[in-house]
Amino acid sequence: MLDENSKGADASFRLKEEPKAQEAAGSAHIAKEYLPKMFTELGIESGAKVLDVGCGIGMMVATLREIGYDAYGLEPGGRFKEVAPDTKEFIENCYADEYVRSGKRDAFDVVMSFGVIEHVGTIDGHSLLAPEFLEYRIQFIEDSIKLLKPGGFLVVMGPNRLFPFDFQHGPHGYGSLSAIKRSLPFLKIIKRLTLPWHKENYLVSYDDLQTIGNGISSKFGLSGSYSYYHPKQGNLLGLTSLEGRRKLVAMYRLYVGLIDMLPISFRKVLHTHTLFVLKRS
Repeated sequence: MLDENSKGADASFRLKEEPKAQEAAGSAHIAKEYLPKMFTELGIESGAKVLDVGCGIGMMVATLREIGYDAYGLEPGGRFKEVAPDTKEFIENCYADEYVRSGKRDAFDVVMSFGVIEHVGTIDGHSLLAPEFLEYRIQFIEDSIKLLKPGGFLVVMGPNRLFPFDFQHGPHGYGSLSAIKRSLPFLKIIKRLTLPWHKENYLVSYDDLQTIGNGISSKFGLSGSYSYYHPKQGNLLGLTSLEGRRKLVAMYRLYVGLIDMLPISFRKVLHTHTLFVLKRS
C-alpha cells in the first residue's frame, strides 16, 4: 500500500481567486477546443465515457458534459471543496487506487489526467520527490489503465521534464538553480529555468511515461498490448496566464506550430508540455 501523503494531492491546498479563474478557463479551453478534435483523430466517439483523474475544481468534467461526453472526475485534494454543486455528483472525492478497489468502478473509454503525474510521488503533494517516487507513478498509471475498457485510451499531460523551462509551476530551486537565478534577477524567464536531468526535477517526459507503460505491460505478461501516440499539441494550452499579452501568445502558438511539424524525436524534447497517449488493446 502506498503512503497517502505521496499520491499527489494536498488535502489542505486551496486556490486563490485568480489562479482558480485561470484553472477554470484553462480547463474549459482544453475540454472544448482541443480534446474533441484529438478524440476524433483517435477514433473516440462523441458521448464517450471519460474519467478525469485529479480533476481539480471540476471544470473539465463540467465542460465535457456540456458538449455531450459522459464525463466524471476524481479529486482527492483540497480543491474538491471548490467543485460547483451542479457538478459535484459526477466527481468522487478519492484517489484512483481507492476508486479501483471500491468495486463500483466502471470501465471508461478515456481516462485522463492533466497536471497531476508530476505531483505523484512527492512528499509534499507538489515538488519534493520521495525516494520511491517512481513506485508511486507506476501505481498511478497502472490504476488508471485498470479503469479503461479494452480499446480505451489513457491521456496524461504535464510540463515536459526535458524542456528547460517550467511555465506552469513555481520556480525550481535544486542544484545550482538558486545561485543562477540570484545572479540573473533581471531576466524574468530565468525564474522558470529547470535542470532537465537533475535527480530532483519532479516533471515527466514522454519517454518516462512510455517506460512505465512498458514495465506494466511486461509485469502482467501483456507485451504488445499497448499502443502509444504522440499527438500534435496545437492549441492544447489555453494560455490563461498570458491573457492580454497577445504578442507572447502569438509567439508561443507559432513555436508550438513549428515544433508540431518536426519528427517525434524532436517534439518529445522541444514541446513545453508532455502529452502522452496510451491505447489499451
